[in-house]
Amino acid sequence: MSLETNPPKVAGMQRMLTTAWREIEAAIKPAWRPERDAALGCGHYGCVFRTASPGVVCKVTTDRTEFDFVTFAMALPWPAGIVRYYAVMDLQQQYLRRPVFAVWREEANRVGEHDRNHYAYKEFQRYHGIYRHAAGYVRKHEDRLDRLPEAALITAWDTIEIDDGVPSNRIEAPLHIQRQRGADGKAPFERLGTPIARLAAAIRLSRISLEMMSQTAYGYTVGEALLHYLDHGMLLADVHLQNIGHVNRDGHELLVITDPGHAVLLPAKLVADSVWL
Repeated sequence: MSLETNPPKVAGMQRMLTTAWREIEAAIKPAWRPERDAALGCGHYGCVFRTASPGVVCKVTTDRTEFDFVTFAMALPWPAGIVRYYAVMDLQQQYLRRPVFAVWREEANRVGEHDRNHYAYKEFQRYHGIYRHAAGYVRKHEDRLDRLPEAALITAWDTIEIDDGVPSNRIEAPLHIQRQRGADGKAPFERLGTPIARLAAAIRLSRISLEMMSQTAYGYTVGEALLHYLDHGMLLADVHLQNIGHVNRDGHELLVITDPGHAVLLPAKLVADSVWL
């Protein structure tokens, strides 16, 4: 959503900055102070403001998941395929009854613009679509993650393949099976009849699709970044094509994640047993 189409949100985010200005001045280096009259645009959760430091912007947001993700990710090495984050603050305020946060990050450009004529774009788009569908299922049912039994994971790891992730219109099952049915007349995923089994399959598909994305000639940096966080127990479940843009680093343009979307923290028991990830 652009600045021109949402002036009330810009005014609201400016007010949040003004109210917290003393705290921002005390915590953030002068070159990173947001320019309150220089909003670059707004999205669903907040607005991005220019700072005095070229290449660094301040995003004022009501998205707690982004705040939590940045706090988590700053303790890890930064992969190339995501904008670099520099600082986060809880502004101790509310906007439309939601808590407000500020994050400072690398500026991106041409967000949501893709080279659809690139020879590998369709391949990347296919794997990305499978990832979005499977990861979205995990997000929807993340309250069940603690109850995932080992048997369901073993079955998913033994039977699920990338083609099982083609999205369907079915509400509950995120996967559409195209492979040959077995002797019992059932497709492999249909044998995983319970919601818990389907959740295990969705985690498996998230892993496979990200591995495939990381090997494409287009968007491999994005796949590598998503795989990096999955390896550390965080599934970024909503990185859609409009959350991917470009940054210039050392004279090279890279495709990167510009908004991590909804992050799902996987149970420690799942992360500890690396065979599942």
